[in-house]
Amino acid sequence: MGYISGNKILTFGIMIIMVASGLAIVPMVTGDSQILDEIKYIPHAPIEINSNADFASQGWPGNGTESNPWTIDGLMIDGEFNGFCIKIRFT
Repeated sequence: MGYISGNKILTFGIMIIMVASGLAIVPMVTGDSQILDEIKYIPHAPIEINSNADFASQGWPGNGTESNPWTIDGLMIDGEFNGFCIKIRFT
């Protein structure tokens, strides 16, 4: 009968732990990506806000107060050609 060294047993044990850990992580990552796939965004041009009045004139919900801030969400904005997606200044 052959002798199995302690190093081989340790290596085998570490391999088992690594495989088991990988199997436990993969479903969680897959589950998260499935949630992200379900989120739908509306395509929109880049947004430029140059004053507080621009929020209202462009139709963004809210009024700029702490209890009712202006919100911009749910949009898929491609800023590749303009260099920005949302630019807010002078507010």
